[in-house]
Amino acid sequence: MKRGFTLIELLIYVGIFSLAAGLFTGILVVVLRIQGQQTSAVEVGTQLNFVMQTLQRLVRESTAINSPASGGSANALSVNRPGASPTIAALSEGKITVNEGGAGAKDLTTSKVNVSELIFTHYTTPSNHPSFPPEETIQIKITMNFNTNNPTQAVTRILQSSASPLNP
Repeated sequence: MKRGFTLIELLIYVGIFSLAAGLFTGILVVVLRIQGQQTSAVEVGTQLNFVMQTLQRLVRESTAINSPASGGSANALSVNRPGASPTIAALSEGKITVNEGGAGAKDLTTSKVNVSELIFTHYTTPSNHPSFPPEETIQIKITMNFNTNNPTQAVTRILQSSASPLNP
């Protein structure tokens, strides 16, 4: 009795193994692509939320809005805050920076993301009562994308919100 495999049996086993390996490779590629997309989406979302909350806090803590002027829009915001006047938030070379009281600009975003748009719009609503000051509101719009050359990881998010000074 001969031991071993015939050529046909060997070809069938190699074919089945190759098919299974090809399927698993395809699944692995799809899983890695989805993981890359999710990683970039989480990074953009996390930084976008952090920046928006920081900018809203700066507006809420402000005692005066220097710029943009009422009714105007700009890519920089200047406010007066106790102990840190002026505080300036601006878009600079794809990053959002904050300079508190002239202490030097600090980046709010990392190099993992690129900010393509930052718009502050200043609205003033007149008061209905003479003893109350007009209400000021800053609308903030941020467009942020993941900093990559890989088109499968390209993610762009836009977030728009507003804030008003609590102690004008």
